[in-house]
Formats: sequence, C-alpha cells, structure tokens
Amino acid sequence: MTTEDLETFIIRLQPKLEKKVVTYDNGFVYFQEALLDMFRHINELDIKTDKEFTDTVMTYFNRMKFRRWNQEMSREMVRRELIAKHNDTGIEEYPFTNLDLPFSNTRVEALEYIELITNQRAKQIVYKYYIEGKTLTEIGAEHSIGKSQVDNLRKQGIEEIKQAVVSM
Repeated sequence: MTTEDLETFIIRLQPKLEKKVVTYDNGFVYFQEALLDMFRHINELDIKTDKEFTDTVMTYFNRMKFRRWNQEMSREMVRRELIAKHNDTGIEEYPFTNLDLPFSNTRVEALEYIELITNQRAKQIVYKYYIEGKTLTEIGAEHSIGKSQVDNLRKQGIEEIKQAVVSM
C-alpha cells in the first residue's frame, strides 16, 4: 500500500469514521493518532476495500484508546501511591517553585519524575531541593559534601529524568 492509497481512503471515508469515533471522550484525538500510526506502519498494510480500511482504522483506534486508558490508569495508580508515600508533605496542596525541571509545576508530577532517578543519592538531593525547598548548602551540610558536589548530583538526577522521559 502506498501513501497515496491511504490518503485516498482517508479523504473518502474520514467523515463517516469521525461520526463513529467522536462519540468517545477524546475520540477525535485517538482517531488522528490512529491514522498517524497507520502511516507509520504503511508497509505492513494491505488494504483494498472500504470495509478493510474501516476495520483497520477501528483496530488502530481501539488500540490507541486502550493505550491511552492504560496510561491514565497507570498514572492514577502512581499518583495515589505517591500521595500515600509522601502524605505528610501535603503534596496535593503546595506547588513547588523551582521551575527548571522538565515537567509542569505540580508536586505530584515532580514526585513521579523523581522516582525515575536510579542513583539514590541524586534522588535524595533532587527531592530535598525541589520538594522540601532546601538550599544546596543545607543539603551539602546534611550529606557532608560540598555545595558544588550537591549541584552536580542534582544536575545528574535531572539528566537521568530527561533521559527516562525521552525513552518513554
């Protein structure tokens, strides 16, 4: 199947399919993602009829919908786990203020990302700096290391988060 063949099917059948999928929450978004996924796998597709196209689109659509639902459920489980684990810090109520992290400004998300750090010392430092709001000097005094070493471990932890996010 060629790109032109797929585009022809899409142009002809998209209005009918959109009516079918827009009934779901985020249905249009999943539909668009399903079409993009089909383009990524175009070499594997052998579609000759409108019915085959419709069935294939719906298969990709349902796969995308399930994948997103699964991600949302996993995220919710991690969020609940983190809230239970760090309940005494009031993570749902107080946004953190150090904004050079590669994610949005909520403590729950910050804790999710901090969990990705494998180096335990870097994880502790990132937690103390971003969640507890301690200075590099205070953290250095607690760990009996210099301020520059604390900053290097903090940067190492952030790099580890970035690498984990890119590979997701």
